Amino acid sequence: MKIIITENQLKKIITEQLEQKTLNESFLSNILDDLGSWAKKIVDKFKGKTPSKKELDKEIENAAKSGDYKKPSKDKIVGTDLGSCKKYKEKGGLSAFSDFVTIDKSNSNFTVNYKGPSSGKDICHASNGKDTLHQIFSLLICEINPYLYDKMLKPNINKITVNASKKTKQEYSLSINVPLEKSNVVYQLNRRGGWGHKDGKDVMVRECEKNTNCEGPKTYVFEIKGSNDITEYFISYSI
Repeated sequence: MKIIITENQLKKIITEQLEQKTLNESFLSNILDDLGSWAKKIVDKFKGKTPSKKELDKEIENAAKSGDYKKPSKDKIVGTDLGSCKKYKEKGGLSAFSDFVTIDKSNSNFTVNYKGPSSGKDICHASNGKDTLHQIFSLLICEINPYLYDKMLKPNINKITVNASKKTKQEYSLSINVPLEKSNVVYQLNRRGGWGHKDGKDVMVRECEKNTNCEGPKTYVFEIKGSNDITEYFISYSI
């Protein structure tokens, strides 16, 4: 059976072997044969050395530009294993909530638009929560990452914009826009946050430390009229 391995798995294997000064070519040979020339180039370059995360990230990016990059399998898409995304899909996904949510997407922008109650409706929550407005940030992750994967686009976490307004006592409007740019590798967007609290940044810091080409966390505080602020921490990284 052919071995499939991602950049992050390769980086972990190489780094561990190099740190222990036990880079074993026979141990890696089967994996490298399946990966192709770009992985072998990385091993050859750092043989006998302990590369920094930045150095490894740069080599992987160069491999992608040279055409040696191997696109990861779809099960690596961020959100695939999230309880909120699973529940959202079980309910029918975007088509089931078309009266409340629309999405506009292109190679330069991805926008989620919501109109409806601020709370009380379960759209995208792992345990059937009722914090509806905040769930739209989870929905963003469920919807944007397959698109980033298919189109090879990178989210610009430094220019995310959110517009929120209260239409009536029962209706709010929320729009989340993520600027995009072309990429040679698959990037994903991740986030944590809270409505009325500021938890989640430490989780994103840990995620950044273990992923490739990670940027962030970028902190945003969004004012929700008539309610508490929503605080979100965004990161992006390649898979």
